[in-house]
Amino acid sequence: QLHLALGVNRHGQVSVAARLADDGALDFVLGSLHILPEIGDLYFQTYHSISQCDCYFDVYLSELQRVAELDFYDVLAHVGYARRYMCRDGTDGAMTLEKFGEKVEFLLRTVIDKGRGLEINCSGIRDGCGPFPGEEILRLYRSMGGEIITVGSDAHVPERVGMHLQDAYALLRECGFLY
Repeated sequence: QLHLALGVNRHGQVSVAARLADDGALDFVLGSLHILPEIGDLYFQTYHSISQCDCYFDVYLSELQRVAELDFYDVLAHVGYARRYMCRDGTDGAMTLEKFGEKVEFLLRTVIDKGRGLEINCSGIRDGCGPFPGEEILRLYRSMGGEIITVGSDAHVPERVGMHLQDAYALLRECGFLY
């Protein structure tokens, strides 16, 4: 599997990504978002407060909606990705439906209507934050008619390949996914 990350606001990367996705060399494309305009890469941020986390999630969901509206990805990857780093800094505001339900629902409706799916990224399980997306969003996705799911370990090193996939499969069964 080749991973193609889509940077919506970064120096024309969308057109480059579209050309790469359309040239036939890739058999699967993950639509992902790591960098926010005016904020930068979520990995390199220091999270000081719940209100800062909530502000970043709001921007994150708006930008992720832009990725979801594109036509050249197969699944939207690791929805809620920033939680990993918010957990690291002890300020995880959690991307809950209570706080962001309307935006999350709109995002999931876009994914479903385009015939795309979601990736469950297991790296957060390894880091103690749970999968991305979490159970609440997976249940909503399923209740809205979402069916397409992939599961990935986001390994980065050989020792982590396949790590926590069984946990993700169990969560999917709990959320009502049959296949």
